[in-house]
Amino acid sequence: MHRRMALALAALGLAALAGGATADTYPSKPIMMVVPYSPGGSGDKLGRLLGDRLSKSMGQPVMMDFKPGASGLIAEEAVVRSAPDGHTLLLDQSSIAMNPVLLQSRMRFDLQRDLRPIANVVRFQHMLVSSAALPARSVKELVDYAKSGKPINYSTPGSGTAQHVLAEQFLRASGITATHVPYKGGAAALMAVASGEVQFSFVSVSTGQGMAQSGRVRALGVLDGLRTKKLPDVPTFEEQGVRGLASPWLGIFVTRKTPEAIVQRIGQEFGKVLQDPGVREKLEEDGMHPIGSSAAEFERQVANEIAVNRKLVQELQITAD
Repeated sequence: MHRRMALALAALGLAALAGGATADTYPSKPIMMVVPYSPGGSGDKLGRLLGDRLSKSMGQPVMMDFKPGASGLIAEEAVVRSAPDGHTLLLDQSSIAMNPVLLQSRMRFDLQRDLRPIANVVRFQHMLVSSAALPARSVKELVDYAKSGKPINYSTPGSGTAQHVLAEQFLRASGITATHVPYKGGAAALMAVASGEVQFSFVSVSTGQGMAQSGRVRALGVLDGLRTKKLPDVPTFEEQGVRGLASPWLGIFVTRKTPEAIVQRIGQEFGKVLQDPGVREKLEEDGMHPIGSSAAEFERQVANEIAVNRKLVQELQITAD
């Protein structure tokens, strides 16, 4: 019995040493940042900016791995199934907190049990854009147009996305109705507005500012109470008397069994990057506002948003179809 106990204690000691060594030597190979979108969008821009700085500070290259599709589930499941060593990160937006509500039947993992939130990195500022063919030149004029009885449609990157929720919240707050037309991605949703297929959409400033500047779409208002440097003449929703809408965020997750020491190290590294004046300036130029949070704070936020989303889905009758 004493011999078995000694062997068990020795095994525990070796395991502890191994865990400590893993944390102490992290990262020991390139880090893969999995992004559930196609290249070219806000997630791509943010990932490359952060990855470049993290590569320098952590001594290992940070590479992008794009896995679009299935409302983020493909990328999320890939990270859930990855080795719990901190070398595979997920860069995902706030719609991840909608998936357990709308897509539970399609999920082969449990978001809160299988993924660990590490840091809420940025809020990527969104704006309301309309077709240039519409007479509306403000949020109020778009609302008045919708109330005139003319048919009106809006585009999103897909059902259940953060942009879908934003649009439905806007409709409820404004007392208007519009038909939802989901597309495969933010670029396609924006092109639908530019071509006149739909009348309006919520898009990130980073994605839509080029078309707004060229006049292919009309920017009616920006969210979060801050005018954007690239479109300084576009008023905020708050300036136009509309409150209660907020832009989506982008955050970092790892598979749940990742050792706590590595989780804390990753969080610290992202915190340092977000304090870099050059990074903050670049983020602001692209319509992204640094947040930064501890793993514990971010985990509480995600749990709270899942609970809020359950109520929203019921109240707004949002579906994944």
